[in-house]
Amino acid sequence: MGKPDHRFLIAVFGSFAARNGWNYWQRTQASQSAAMYEEIERAVAAGDTARVEQAFKDIRGKFGGTTYAQQAGLAAAKVMVDKGRGWREVGAAVGGRRGLRPRLQGGGAAAPRRAAGGSQGL
Repeated sequence: MGKPDHRFLIAVFGSFAARNGWNYWQRTQASQSAAMYEEIERAVAAGDTARVEQAFKDIRGKFGGTTYAQQAGLAAAKVMVDKGRGWREVGAAVGGRRGLRPRLQGGGAAAPRRAAGGSQGL
């Protein structure tokens, strides 16, 4: 038997360290976004739309890819709609660049669907 290949050992231990680092980063992101989401829940319970908007902007900016950020957007939109804000204001506050559009428009009528075999697009 020959000497162990040091490059192989470096690759094994390097991948082990990378995996542990990734797991640590994900745990940290999850715990920090959970703490920020709790702030949104407190603001929602108080009915403070200004605090809800600010907390949502914070969580979206720092942890936009987490499930907590998505849930925060839904909570923020609900509070704003309950407080009488229109869809355009809510979309501007929580929807980012594209805004938030309701699926049903025009008095609750469903959007037209493509007929079977037809060429009408949406």
